[in-house]
Amino acid sequence: SASQDTDVFTVRFSTGDGSAIPAQHIKYSKTAEKPAEPICPKYRFGGWYTDSTYTDEYDFTTEITANTTIYAKWILQVATVSYNAKNGSRVIPQEVTVGEKTTAPTPPTRNGYIFDRWCTDYECKTEFSFDTVIRENITLYAAWKHTCSVVFNPNGGSSVATQTDIKGALAVYPLTPKKENYTF
Repeated sequence: SASQDTDVFTVRFSTGDGSAIPAQHIKYSKTAEKPAEPICPKYRFGGWYTDSTYTDEYDFTTEITANTTIYAKWILQVATVSYNAKNGSRVIPQEVTVGEKTTAPTPPTRNGYIFDRWCTDYECKTEFSFDTVIRENITLYAAWKHTCSVVFNPNGGSSVATQTDIKGALAVYPLTPKKENYTF
């Protein structure tokens, strides 16, 4: 129809966290112009798609007959490994090239606890292996063992060092105290 010759549609480029691409105003049955690739920190551009789930790549020879949104796909290049110390001291996140491994950070500290291991789940049922290749952003969770102090009263004898032990474990037999004119 004659009205279609004057219809103009808007083609929007959805880039998520990537650099903005200006919309294009396209006459009925004309094609959108492929824009320059957007950029996004830590990602590489993976193409233009007709949907936000990236199932169909957009064909720039497609005639525009309605308002259209085209989606940028991003492929992670640098992953962030975050650490949830679960009430322990803060552990700084690490950036890792996708496909590489990360290294264990300095363990956090927490009053009344000893750091045990890093886990992939908040409940700390699955230990994280630092031999794992990093493919995506992940958060690791600190597993802690509750501690208690074992204080030895030498009753006038030589001092005996206080021990910090894991609750439920056994204390280590200390050095035997000495006291003049007495046998321990």
